[in-house]
Amino acid sequence: MFGEGNASATAAASGLTLRVRGGPRDGQVVKLSGAKCTIGSSPGCTLRLYGQDVRPVHCLVVRGKAQTVVRRWSADTLLNGEAFDDKQLVPGDRLRCGPVEFEVVTPSGEPCANRPAFGLPAAGGDLSGTHVLAHSPAITPPPIGTQVLPSLDGSMTVAIPQFRPLTAAAAADDGRATVAIPPVGKPVHEPSGKFDSQREADLARREAELAQSERKAAEAAEQCAAREQALLERETALARQEADLESRAERLGLRELEFEQRVLNAGANAANANGWGGELAAIEEARRKLEDEREALAKAQREGAAQHAMHEAEHKRWQEDHRQWKAQRKAAEAQMEGLHAQVEHQLAEIMARRKNLDQDRDAWKTESETNRRQLEERAAEVARQAEEIERSRKEFEAQRQKAAKLLEETSRYEQLCAELTEARQMLATREQELAAAREELAQLVATAANRASEAHSAAETDYHGKLAQLEHQAEALLRIRTQLERERAEWDAQMQSVAASGTPARRASESGDAAPTRTRATDAPSNLSTWDLLKDRIDFTDDEPEDRATPRAAALHLPGARAEPIADEAESIERYMASLMERVGGRSGSTESGTVATEPVRETGPRLDSSQESVGRESAPATEAERPRPVVRKTQKTVTPEEVAAMRELANLNTRVAITRHGARRMVPNLLGKAAMSVVAWTLAVGMYVTSPSRAWLPLVGAGACALVGAMFVARTLTTAAQLFASRRAMPGDDTSVDGRAGTP
Repeated sequence: MFGEGNASATAAASGLTLRVRGGPRDGQVVKLSGAKCTIGSSPGCTLRLYGQDVRPVHCLVVRGKAQTVVRRWSADTLLNGEAFDDKQLVPGDRLRCGPVEFEVVTPSGEPCANRPAFGLPAAGGDLSGTHVLAHSPAITPPPIGTQVLPSLDGSMTVAIPQFRPLTAAAAADDGRATVAIPPVGKPVHEPSGKFDSQREADLARREAELAQSERKAAEAAEQCAAREQALLERETALARQEADLESRAERLGLRELEFEQRVLNAGANAANANGWGGELAAIEEARRKLEDEREALAKAQREGAAQHAMHEAEHKRWQEDHRQWKAQRKAAEAQMEGLHAQVEHQLAEIMARRKNLDQDRDAWKTESETNRRQLEERAAEVARQAEEIERSRKEFEAQRQKAAKLLEETSRYEQLCAELTEARQMLATREQELAAAREELAQLVATAANRASEAHSAAETDYHGKLAQLEHQAEALLRIRTQLERERAEWDAQMQSVAASGTPARRASESGDAAPTRTRATDAPSNLSTWDLLKDRIDFTDDEPEDRATPRAAALHLPGARAEPIADEAESIERYMASLMERVGGRSGSTESGTVATEPVRETGPRLDSSQESVGRESAPATEAERPRPVVRKTQKTVTPEEVAAMRELANLNTRVAITRHGARRMVPNLLGKAAMSVVAWTLAVGMYVTSPSRAWLPLVGAGACALVGAMFVARTLTTAAQLFASRRAMPGDDTSVDGRAGTP
């Protein structure tokens, strides 16, 4: 026992020497020279440990001249494999602080040979994640008069102020105290012959321990609050990430809807989109990229959920640690209350004895107060520096994380820039193709305009020539009509004379054996065939009464032969053609039974040329040439084929004008629809280009597609406008009938 006491005294006088057992730092020697040393992960600890499962404060080591005592502050702190409250340290002891195990050795570094080994063997513990740092210099805590104690609910209460006068004595006797520290809660029994200085040292030591425990409790509360704040910040960051993922998912859904709408539009316009194969391939590539981005978002959501679960587990572990800390704090507060009672009792005794101190003691107090203030200033400076270092470390960690995020954003930005460059190259290629198409379209429009102007000039020249010819033919037809009316009057007079002469004359006129005096017999067949040809194509009307056996004379209407069949004729043109067919069929005037006699005869007059015969076949049924004809004996001038061709040309001209006007009227809505489609396409292209976020490549591709569609519709609009202009210029102004009156078919 004596040898151990000498060893303890020697270790206390020369400092505490610890050796690390196990782990990557096995065999490292740590020397603690301060009177009071703390071991843990807190920044204020004398020997600071880093690693998993390391507590903020594991234990407090107090060294005196006679012995060294250790006090446990956490449940996972063991001495020689056993739990303890306050126990003396001797060379050979094994002190385990969480995952780190120390061995107390002599100042020369040699372990005690006669001490058995306790605790786990050196190779039994896994200390791969634990790092032991060199101990920091001893930090003298501020006096109890300025120390604050955190309560259980987080509020701060001021410690006992009457301990302030004793701090100087405690600081002065800190290195000279030789009394042992009994376990907490046991009364101190001292012989009555002890010196007062020994009690003062004991009181100072206990006050220092109380201040140390209060400071550790405050640090533990701060660490708990810091952990809760860090957890809150992590939860906030996770919520922001979830909100960001949700917003990105919504944007992805909107892009999918837009893509589906484009696909539907592309399907609806497939008939007019023969050159959209490349665009559809680009859209399909964009769809695949959107699917990849969607999978990346889902993966990020799963990772965020995993991080959230991990944070929840860590939060629960911190709450459990917080509950354990509260329980330990309650026990510490109970111990502190007992210490307070003992200190108050001893304080009363010491205050009674201190009345006998002399003036030298007062001078010594003054000097001690000065030293104490200096120590307080140094302690405050060291604490401030430690806080600044911790704050700098946190700022550095935040900057490091920010730099990592910035690197990730930079890589993503470079990828987006590459995609944007590729999209721009694609758009440049499309623009070159569009420019070439525009040039080709401009050439086609110019060629069409030249052809239209040439066709219009030729049609206008042809129209004026034909109009002059038709006017000449109309004058000839008027002369023929005048002559026919004059001959009809003569024929009426002859018929009256025949009726007055008697029955034989009528029979002769009916059978064709006899002829009127003023009519030659040789002209009868020719006149009859000419009359049959004209009465099928001309409707005559005059002002005579209905009971007269004369055909009605009317304005001349001619049928027109169309150059080519038109499948989509309007109803007005169909009605007009039906009326022409009725007129071609012919309507003969009513005859009186006692005035004019008819008999079935066949047409024996001269036949017309091939063009007239084809017109007759187009405008009348094939059996019309064989139907019975009334035999009328009169003197009539034969109609020439030129006059019949003039009537046919006039009817054809009226029909062509009606068809041309109908086509022009149908072309106007088509022109307006194409112009509206081009305006809508260009509006969509400009809108998508302006409203695209940061000039994203997908809206730019959509804008290019809309611009291409708009250019196609512009080209078609220009082509339709050129056709409409050419048809308007080729269309004559008015249609002129035989009698010179203006009309519209």
